[in-house]
Amino acid sequence: MDLPEERLVEASRRGDDLAYADLVGRHVRRVFAICLALLGEAADAEDAVQDAFMRGFRKLPDLRDDARFGSWIGQIARNRCRDLLRRRARRPERPLTDAVAAVTAAPEDGFAALRQALACLPEDHRLPLLLYYFDGKDTAALAAELGLSPAGACTRLHRARLRLRVLLEQEEATRHG
Repeated sequence: MDLPEERLVEASRRGDDLAYADLVGRHVRRVFAICLALLGEAADAEDAVQDAFMRGFRKLPDLRDDARFGSWIGQIARNRCRDLLRRRARRPERPLTDAVAAVTAAPEDGFAALRQALACLPEDHRLPLLLYYFDGKDTAALAAELGLSPAGACTRLHRARLRLRVLLEQEEATRHG
């Protein structure tokens, strides 16, 4: 039986670990999509997701509207990713050797161009694309998640698709040109 989210939050506050695990299961894909959109690397996104849910568990007493857990945990994830990005900017990582850099930059799957193009998009374009395509959100849910009107969400998604297409076409032209 699926309990309403509010009841799961209440049970989690009382120490029910299974209730919190259910909340995590309901929202992990969306939170991962948010983190991936912001950080650009799956491994970094996985770490941020885990950290966001751990922080969410500790801060659960601070949640004011139990029915808004999904939006609340998404905001925690966004804040955590932005913290990581600020830290990265202050102390950029450097690979041990050029060979290591080449290996880590080489994709094992065939999505290198897409991954690179997504990384080049600004956050306000990357996040809607990942939430829509990766998390399967419809435009109404996308609008609610991003704090936009439904028309605004459609416009943002349309512009993001156009920008992504341009980046992919440029990459293709560079590769074959």
